[in-house]
Amino acid sequence: MEKRIRTSAVDSIGLTADDLERLTGLYNDRLAEHGPVVQTVGWGSKADQSLRFKVLCRGLDLRGKRILDIGCGLGDFVPWAEKQYGTDFDYTGMDLSGKFVALARERLGSDRRRFVEGTVTPNCKLGSFDIIVLSGTLTFKTSDNMAVMRNILSEARDIVTGK
Repeated sequence: MEKRIRTSAVDSIGLTADDLERLTGLYNDRLAEHGPVVQTVGWGSKADQSLRFKVLCRGLDLRGKRILDIGCGLGDFVPWAEKQYGTDFDYTGMDLSGKFVALARERLGSDRRRFVEGTVTPNCKLGSFDIIVLSGTLTFKTSDNMAVMRNILSEARDIVTGK
């Protein structure tokens, strides 16, 4: 599965093999160093992470919605959203790191809380969503940030609009 995901990401969103190696290496190294905490996914503190989530959701009501979180990391958005909105939403978290996905699935997975390894591609077949979250996905420096950003946002738009 790892090779297919890597090939799909390189082909569809414009990440190079080197970009993927650096990205997954960075987060796997942080996980080994810090364990499953907010610093592993690049936050200085839980308060910083919470503030980002609050800003991302300003003006939204997540109740009854289907949410896709691209670059979900350890799935920390789920407990934050449950605290703010209750548990009436369906969530799919997606991340390139299989280690992150496994930890999130173990900690938070359920019928309404899915975690998948990979990235958005034209054939990812995750279903349709009302809201797509990209909390830190576009902050990683790649060989062509603009192309990666355009491609991820284009795929996300197609998922929301059902194209």
